[in-house]
Amino acid sequence: MKIAAVDAMIVDYLAQAMDGGCRSPVEDSGSLGTERLAAFRLFLWSDMAVLPTALKQLAEIKDLAWCRRLERLLLFQLPEAQIPDSAQWAIDVRASVLAQHHSCPADCRIVAEAESIGAAALLTFDHKLRKHLIPHATLPLVTPSEYWATLAIPRGEASRWVPEGSNPLSRETWWHW
Repeated sequence: MKIAAVDAMIVDYLAQAMDGGCRSPVEDSGSLGTERLAAFRLFLWSDMAVLPTALKQLAEIKDLAWCRRLERLLLFQLPEAQIPDSAQWAIDVRASVLAQHHSCPADCRIVAEAESIGAAALLTFDHKLRKHLIPHATLPLVTPSEYWATLAIPRGEASRWVPEGSNPLSRETWWHW
């Protein structure tokens, strides 16, 4: 299975789900609840990696307690996409091409980084990024729920990871598939 690249917003959603910020879709039928649930399921059933530019964005979060929570998630549970130094020039060039279609340089760089690692998709919930760059990206720019649907994981299939018995999520059922 190919790796799905994730932006900073998806890391935040994943941390919220792990911290109990995600209720059952029955209780939280809004789109954010659906995306948090999908992000957590993707964490359990697939391979994801955080892009270097997303890591820089996460390091700029002002809420120090939340920033530390995100750092722990990244240190122990979610790998960083490894991009060789030799690829940086090509990423810079690609990001500048994408910048002709979207005004946020960091977003353009995130898409270029995801393309450079051959990611299956870039998971994002950034509507402007998707609106402006979907026609120009060489990989799908999708929400977690859209990507989850494309995986077509059969119901009842065991996840790669299961919350440990001491983890409160082990007693929850909302994330089961």
